[in-house]
Order: sequence, then C-alpha cells, then structure tokens
Amino acid sequence: ILDVGANRGNWTREALAHFPGAEFILVEPQDELKAHIADLFAAGAPIRWINAGASDRPGKLALTLAPRDDSNSFILTPEQARAAGYAQREVEVRPIAAIVARAGGVVPEMVKIDAEGFDLKALAGAANLVGKTDIFFIEAGVCATGIPNTMAAVIAAMDAAGYRMIDITDINRSPRYGVLWLCELAFMRKGCPLLEKISSYE
Repeated sequence: ILDVGANRGNWTREALAHFPGAEFILVEPQDELKAHIADLFAAGAPIRWINAGASDRPGKLALTLAPRDDSNSFILTPEQARAAGYAQREVEVRPIAAIVARAGGVVPEMVKIDAEGFDLKALAGAANLVGKTDIFFIEAGVCATGIPNTMAAVIAAMDAAGYRMIDITDINRSPRYGVLWLCELAFMRKGCPLLEKISSYE
C-alpha cells in the first residue's frame, strides 16, 4: 500500500488496522512529521518513510507552508504565497513510478494520493501503476477553489485510465459555510475481480 501525502500517518494508521499483513510506503515532503509515527516504527510495523513529494517528473519544487501542516501544497507560485503571507521551502519531488522502482519495484495493490491540489500531477507520474494497481484513493475538490483536482477532473482522468469510482471515503466540509469542500474518492480498476463480484443491488 502506497500512501502519497502521508502527513502524520493517520491514513496509514487506519489502513494498517484493516490490513495488518500489508507493507506500507509513506511518501511525505515534510520530514519532521515522521515523528508522529515513531510508535509504529518502535512496534515493528511494516512501514517505510520516504521524504519527498510526488510529481510527474523529478526535481525540486517550492512547498508552501500553510498554517496547518495538512494544507501545505506545491500549487502556489512564490507570488501567490507571498500575497497570502505564507513562507515556502524547496523540497525534492519524484514520480510515483520512480518511488516504487527505488522501493523494490513491487506494484502496490492500493494507492492513496492526497497532495493538496497536486493530485493529478502525482497521478501523472504513476503511469506504470495504471492498469495494475487495483485501488486508488484520490482527493478531489468540490467547492474548493483554485485547485486543478476538481471532482470532475479526477473522475474523468481515472475513467480514461481504466478505473471506475466506487465510493466516497472521506468528506471535508467548510467550517464557515458548511459546504462540501473536499472529498476522498475511491476507484477500482475496471476488470478487477473484486468489482466483478458486485452484481446486484440486493
């Protein structure tokens, strides 16, 4: 299981409870957040931490540092970050394909991408997983403005890649307006035996 945008490891922690026999690779550009899963390392959990961001090509990008560490993103330009009063720092980014290759080349059965608006760029770097990985979880914007990974764009990209949306596994509402701001969409590979078992409503 590959967790891109692992942040403090909360998603992996929950997934580990459901899939205790799985191996996990956590990809996160904020290396200081690794401290939040120190207990998992101490307990011998089958996890690896990779300090990098995910993009469609290798290099370095400016990570905007928002007030909340789960909102830091690569999508703002230096001018936009300054206008918002946010600092930036340069971090390494790698394509998911390169991350998987460096980790041993085993194609993950499940991939979660939560890249704060950079999700489609991260997905573009995962060409060798498409059609092989059974399940993707990807963050999509609903009322969130100024991000390319709208719900329509994510569903269209995954449909073109051969995946069908099967669930909405997390919702994030604006505390100010109560509207649906972001959600996590689950996709399953078309032709996956698990999907073929779903044959009727009852």
